[in-house]
Amino acid sequence: MVSGKTASFDNATGMQVLTNLQQMRWTDKSMGSKQLLQYNDLPQMMGSGKLGMYVAAPDNVTYIHQEYGSAYSNLAMGPMPGGSGTLLGGDGYMFSKKDTPAQIQAGINFLNFEFLTPGAGQFNFARAKTAGQPVGLPEPNIWQPGTSTAQASTSDEDSNANIPVSNFAPYLQAAPNLTDKIEPPQAQAIYVQGDKVMAAVLTQANPNLHQLLGTFSSQVNSILANAQQ
Repeated sequence: MVSGKTASFDNATGMQVLTNLQQMRWTDKSMGSKQLLQYNDLPQMMGSGKLGMYVAAPDNVTYIHQEYGSAYSNLAMGPMPGGSGTLLGGDGYMFSKKDTPAQIQAGINFLNFEFLTPGAGQFNFARAKTAGQPVGLPEPNIWQPGTSTAQASTSDEDSNANIPVSNFAPYLQAAPNLTDKIEPPQAQAIYVQGDKVMAAVLTQANPNLHQLLGTFSSQVNSILANAQQ
């Protein structure tokens, strides 16, 4: 998105991206005519069979099934195109400032047991299967690939799977080779400006792509310059 301290997309690559997006929307119409959707629209449309693909985290699989009744057999996952990785995600936990040091330590011990212990907590796949919970989802997948822990966990999960794990195989096969990235400090402000460019391409049949890229770069350079002050 940025190179050093300045925007780096007002170039042939940026033009190629916008041109491809424009063709998908207006030439082959694979983007569909309904645009400027909100995030909540996407899982609902996917669950009702009105959408074929969108970008999301693996936990959307469970959400679509639970909220909209879509069968797990109808849902699949693959990696982001290009093989260059994506932004990191995760969970955060808070403790009350009124907690004692012993209570905080007990909470940390529980989190370690529930979320980071092989064969226990969320990785007790036999118990999850007995409880009717889905087993075989593409996440969490936190163990270092190729280690005995990763191999044992995968084997245990596959042997207890109650959903079609093959639907997520492309995602899992690509995951070890991806480079995860932490979101840059000014990313959200930059996304706001990028949204304007995408909205123009998706709602106007013949926008001035050079002008859009130029304005986008100027706005982003201003954001980055202010951040450095």
